[in-house]
Amino acid sequence: MGCGRVVERTQLVRVTCRPGADGRPQAVLDRELRLGGRGAYLCRDGEAVAAPCLQQAERRRALSRALRAPVGLGASS
Repeated sequence: MGCGRVVERTQLVRVTCRPGADGRPQAVLDRELRLGGRGAYLCRDGEAVAAPCLQQAERRRALSRALRAPVGLGASS
């Protein structure tokens, strides 16, 4: 979604939208693929999101579009 590469799902990490401490929507990592709701996939770098893919997604506002909410980046789950 961020960089547009086509790779196997095992090489991606899922990001979903959850309410933050302030009640505003935040994008959080769904490492166990158990959180409900809309999700978006970004390239994986170990257990985290690959920085170049995340930067492109932020620049293009792709996370907000994919999750259908104006999200900020939150802590990982």
